[in-house]
Amino acid sequence: MRARVWVLFSVCAVMLLPAAFVQGTTVNLSDKHVSIDVPANWNSQRNYTTLGVTYDLWIEGPVSGGYRPVGDLLTGPWFGSITDNTLYAEVTHAIDGMKTTYGSSNVQVVSAPVNITLNGEHASDATLLITSSGVTIRERLVIVVSGAWMQEYALALAVVDSQWSSYSATFSAIVNSLTIAEKEGTAGGLLMPTIVGIVSVAVVVIVVVLLATRKKKQTPAILPSPVQPPVMQEPPRSPP
Repeated sequence: MRARVWVLFSVCAVMLLPAAFVQGTTVNLSDKHVSIDVPANWNSQRNYTTLGVTYDLWIEGPVSGGYRPVGDLLTGPWFGSITDNTLYAEVTHAIDGMKTTYGSSNVQVVSAPVNITLNGEHASDATLLITSSGVTIRERLVIVVSGAWMQEYALALAVVDSQWSSYSATFSAIVNSLTIAEKEGTAGGLLMPTIVGIVSVAVVVIVVVLLATRKKKQTPAILPSPVQPPVMQEPPRSPP
C-alpha cells in the first residue's frame, strides 16, 4: 500500500517501511462458516469469477508501482482424516500443480509447508516464488481444514516480489484473522481431499490477474492458459 511521492528520497524511504495493516471490514461468509478481515482501502467480492475460476472471496489492494496485491479464498469439502501428513500432502500437491503449469525452474519454494494451528484449526503454510514473463511474484498459500465442518479453506495472497516487504505484515494479519465458526461434533471418513486441483488453478489465475495490473504502457504478459479445475466427485463408498 505504498503511496506515490514526489521526490526520489521519499520513494526510497517509503520502500523501506512495511505497510501497516488497517482493518477495513470483517467479511463473514456465513454459508461457508468462516470470516476474514480485509484491510482498509482494499476491495472484496463474494463469488468472484475470473478466467473460469469462481472464488468464494476475492480481495485486492490499491495499485502501487504498477502492481496491486491480490488474494483469494476457496472452500470445498474435505473427506477423511486430518493429520500433519495429509495437510502437508495437500499443499505439496498444489505446489506440484504450479510447477506443471510454469515449469519446475520457475517455481521456487521459499518456505516449505509448515503445519500450524490457526485459531484452533489445523493448517499448513507455505511461501513460493513464481516467475512468469520475466516477473517474479511471491505467494503465500495457507490451507486450513475444519474437522467440525469437514471443510477445506485455501487462502492465497500474492504480490510482485519487489513489494513483498511492504505487504508481508498485512498478509500475516489477513491470515491470522481467518476464523472458522464453531460447531459441536466432528466427522470422519476415508481420506480424499477434493479441492487441491482447484487450488493449483487458483494460484495460476492469481498470477495472471496480478500481472495484468501493470502499467498500461508496459507490454501485457503472455501467460499460459490455466487448466480447467477438476469436477468434484463424492468418494466411492464401501458396500454395506
